Amino acid sequence: MSIPVDYSELYWSAADGTEIAARKWTGPQPHAAMMIAHGIGDHGGRFEHVARHFAREGFDVLIPDMRGHGRSAGQRGWIKNLDTLLDDFELSLEQTRTVAAGNPLFVYGQSFGGLLSLYCVMRRKPDIAGLTATSPPLRIAMRQPAWKVALGRSLGSVFPRFSLNSGLDIDQLSDDPQVAGRLRADRFHHRRITAAAWLGMIEAGQWCLEHPNQLPLPLLLMHGDADTITDHLASIQFADRQTAMCELKIWPDAKHELHNMTNRPAVLDTIIRFQNRCIREAHRNTG
Repeated sequence: MSIPVDYSELYWSAADGTEIAARKWTGPQPHAAMMIAHGIGDHGGRFEHVARHFAREGFDVLIPDMRGHGRSAGQRGWIKNLDTLLDDFELSLEQTRTVAAGNPLFVYGQSFGGLLSLYCVMRRKPDIAGLTATSPPLRIAMRQPAWKVALGRSLGSVFPRFSLNSGLDIDQLSDDPQVAGRLRADRFHHRRITAAAWLGMIEAGQWCLEHPNQLPLPLLLMHGDADTITDHLASIQFADRQTAMCELKIWPDAKHELHNMTNRPAVLDTIIRFQNRCIREAHRNTG
């Protein structure tokens, strides 16, 4: 018998008035809550199977669409600066904290959402129980033509809203061919990115690699070694520099979207075990 999961939609305004749209899933008797942060060009609707899996395991799940993505307002792919995204992230965390109603709060970020989550945790130290980051672009594996990098840098300062195609090869996201097929038909997915977003991503990844001692809480860091979009070696490098708080899991032959690989139940269950372990350890430390 399938465990029932309730679905609802939420909206709120960011500090500058931009409307943020979010999806929420709730199962029976939740014992914790989690916020999921998606990547550039993505949106929360592509994580429905993930959210339902977690909700059935006792986690309330909130997934906001980043500004300029999904059903949230804003130019597609445009990000003014990292501080704006960090402010949005913290506001979304507070919305999730309300959903949590006193239960432990976790964050799971995928791709740029994983990097943004890690960067926020290390820079602003929000009060959460643990973080999972999958395939974060601590360093980009996807090579960009020199002309595109030069054009982005030069136009970014003069025309900050100027955007380019990200060059994302959606066939490299998963070993499940249905993933790419569904994505091609997804009206909310886009492949636009502005220079500010691209340069901010590189800046955040480099900062995290240079300051691993700023990680204040448990981190589950996962990457596929067949990821051609973000560099799994950078995740290994980060974990080697932060052995106390970071648990590293490299998935053999896995591509960029671990949650959409054919072995996704094992990926999601690894996150659940990590989060439940964090809860048990916190109880031991306080009890």
